[in-house]
Amino acid sequence: MVVDATVCPIERPVLNQRAYYSGKHHIHCQKWECAVRMSDGLFVWVSDNYRGPVHDAAVTRKSGILDLLVDEERILGDKGYVGFDQILAPLKGRKLSRIQQLFNHAINERRVIVERTFGRLKEFRCLRVPWRSDLNRHNQAFVVCAHITNKKLAQMPLSWGFFFFSFFFLSLVFLFAKNRQITGFSMIFFFYFFLFSNVFTNQKRKDLFSFSPFVFF
Repeated sequence: MVVDATVCPIERPVLNQRAYYSGKHHIHCQKWECAVRMSDGLFVWVSDNYRGPVHDAAVTRKSGILDLLVDEERILGDKGYVGFDQILAPLKGRKLSRIQQLFNHAINERRVIVERTFGRLKEFRCLRVPWRSDLNRHNQAFVVCAHITNKKLAQMPLSWGFFFFSFFFLSLVFLFAKNRQITGFSMIFFFYFFLFSNVFTNQKRKDLFSFSPFVFF
């Protein structure tokens, strides 16, 4: 599994404004910690909602996810999880050895799938725009959206975006090379049009940029 935290904006509270203001994200927000499968990015665990300023490590200690792991089981996380024996996180430091750099690269290559899943999750407008209703309902909405995202991922896996992209662009190359009916300018136009739109796959742009074959091993 891969674990990470994500925030969703809320309207500025009338009371306790500082309690929900995240200096990192510069918004009032709530935070959830989620775990996804490395194979397909499906949600397997979602924590309760926490206030935005709460550090990811503090959420991990309170959420109870580590208590659910079996003996010798490990999960992947980012540098915010350094210090947990049950979480494999990138090493910190400016002067890392070649082996340590390769270790960090391998961790980052595999944990990027959680960011791509969050990209799918944030397609729901109620999680992108500031929440105006009761905060408990915000938590319910997040859980429901996570379930729906799992359904959508089952129908259109994260890897499909890359394959659609490859097929589309290689088809243009083939037509240009064989028939010379498409100019080089047109190929570049269609390349960037597909890359920066959701027409074919309804995915976030990061799904294409962050693709790596290591994620699916």
